[in-house]
Amino acid sequence: MLKAVIYDLDDTLFPARSVPEEAARPMLTALREVLEGCGELKAARIADIMEQVWDRPLDEIARLHGLSAEVLDRLGGLFAGFRLNCELMPYPDIQIIEQVPGLRILVTTGFRRLQESKIECLGIAHYFDRIIVDALGEPERKGKQAIFREFLEACRLRPEEVVVLGDNPHSEIDAGNKLGIPTVQILRGRKQAAASASFHVEDLARFLRWLETRGMCPPSSPMSNGR
Repeated sequence: MLKAVIYDLDDTLFPARSVPEEAARPMLTALREVLEGCGELKAARIADIMEQVWDRPLDEIARLHGLSAEVLDRLGGLFAGFRLNCELMPYPDIQIIEQVPGLRILVTTGFRRLQESKIECLGIAHYFDRIIVDALGEPERKGKQAIFREFLEACRLRPEEVVVLGDNPHSEIDAGNKLGIPTVQILRGRKQAAASASFHVEDLARFLRWLETRGMCPPSSPMSNGR
């Protein structure tokens, strides 16, 4: 029987690109200024980074593009103090989380103030038993694999009693795989299926059905999840 689900946030529970332009503009303008001023990157590479910032955490972007420690430090200083103050909407199937049994743990990677402000703007904290920010730029950052491991140990759970649900094969999916936790990649929007994920679903309704067909939770009534 399922005892816990570890959820990702961006592009799992809300579309990251739905942040209003006026709310994101100060952050994106400052990001472009840092990238253009560093002298390390051509225009095409800067354009790639500006596009990827919606879909990937900054540390992953830095690895992909070989950003220097100096540039990464400047970007960290930029993002660390940024908060959103706007209305955000989760995906419309968010309430299905309430039908999933066991502990509900939200683990999100990013700068603490930014990620916490997203959760506040979305108004979804009440869905979760615990919220953990895998905080970029903090000296004692553990990373998702260590966070997942500590959760298993603290709750005395076996990996097969937990499921990781997220979109990023290089983040939560990889962390779950390394610990032997079943991983389910959610394919929202333009997301491509990754072979590394144990399973794939298109939305939370299909995730709930996936759990039911594997006997990990009791069947729900058709009316309760819109089927």
